[in-house]
Amino acid sequence: MSGFSLRSFDLDRLLHYSFFGPEGLTIHERGLSAMVRFIAVRADLFRSVYFHRTVRAIDLTLRDLFAESRDMLFDGNPLQRLDAYRRFTEWTLLVDVSRWSGSDDPRRADIGRRWDRLLERKIDWRMAAERTLYFDPDESEESSIFSRDAFVEQALREALPSELRDIVLHVDLPRHVHRPGTEAARPGRISCTTRPAMKHVR
Repeated sequence: MSGFSLRSFDLDRLLHYSFFGPEGLTIHERGLSAMVRFIAVRADLFRSVYFHRTVRAIDLTLRDLFAESRDMLFDGNPLQRLDAYRRFTEWTLLVDVSRWSGSDDPRRADIGRRWDRLLERKIDWRMAAERTLYFDPDESEESSIFSRDAFVEQALREALPSELRDIVLHVDLPRHVHRPGTEAARPGRISCTTRPAMKHVR
């Protein structure tokens, strides 16, 4: 559905030249070109699919909804009710929340209406601006303003005209690491999203 080809890298070649050696999972020299292509494809997936503005907006909307409705989604501690938790799936969740808007409980009905909006593909967040940054190996993201969402949001609000400084917005800093567990450069995408109700912010 994303238009991304499943033939973008040679999985058969990767598997053929991969084996377990004394130091763990190893790839033969003849499979290196396939590995390099796989890494490039993975990076492209982050840029074009995982970090897509609609995907990130859905993620942010779901984060807010789960935070507010978590106590209504499952009764009790899952560790103490494993059999019931095993039956708590994506499908049961979507069926349950679709009924909430008709509840007599005002809180459940309010959150249910918000779930209804999501199920109707009416997303709470909309991208207002986007930038992609790359950190070189000798640069430290942790010592920059981009180490935390709150730092960027504060700087952004201070740069806005005074009449816009209290708008509802969220700074989203998803990160893509080519080699997890290393200190390699970490490219990331910065997006500023705002609720659609704020018509004066585009």
